[in-house]
Amino acid sequence: RAAALPKEAPPRDADADAALALALGGFDDPRLPLVLDLGCGFGTSLLSLSRPAGPVGAGLVPPRCNLLGCDSSALKTAFATGTASRWGTAATARFASASAERCLAAAASSS
Repeated sequence: RAAALPKEAPPRDADADAALALALGGFDDPRLPLVLDLGCGFGTSLLSLSRPAGPVGAGLVPPRCNLLGCDSSALKTAFATGTASRWGTAATARFASASAERCLAAAASSS
């Protein structure tokens, strides 16, 4: 049986805004199109999109875009951030603990 994650309080607005600013400011080229994954959980969908095209990787989105995953769980976004770092995709795949509303607002104001 799988272990249950501890319940987390939603991120405070100030913490979410800081996490989003850090994530959005960390892209190598912030002018590239932005793909959002709201409620990304452990980031598996977004990380799959970030894999390079080839015989093993899916390469479902153009390689020239930025990917931002948001979830209210800091544990899950920390896991996704670590995976992106290990996979070498942290320059284009970023994660933040924030609500969908705050993520959309931050993405809209950064464009």
